[in-house]
Amino acid sequence: MTVGRPQASANDHAGHAASEILGRAGDGLLSARELEVLRLLCSGFSCPEIGRKLAITPRTARAHVTALRRKLDAATAAQCVARGFERGLLGRRSAERRWVGNDSRR
Repeated sequence: MTVGRPQASANDHAGHAASEILGRAGDGLLSARELEVLRLLCSGFSCPEIGRKLAITPRTARAHVTALRRKLDAATAAQCVARGFERGLLGRRSAERRWVGNDSRR
């Protein structure tokens, strides 16, 4: 019996590789959570709404937006979204309007 690292499935490798490719932003990598927050910002969610959607506090959501602003060299959340598109972190599907469907805001 050999002792070593546990075997990873193909899905583990594919998911990790996709995160590495999609998460590259400037000098650092965006975490999976930061990518989630960026996608929600792109859909028009506010920090309190992002917090509810991700089961985190609004303060934590704001901290993620602050980290995004720093990593993407953006002055505003809107500029984070623009930088996300410029750097290929967001695609057409990310830009789908959140209120399509059964949202109560309609």
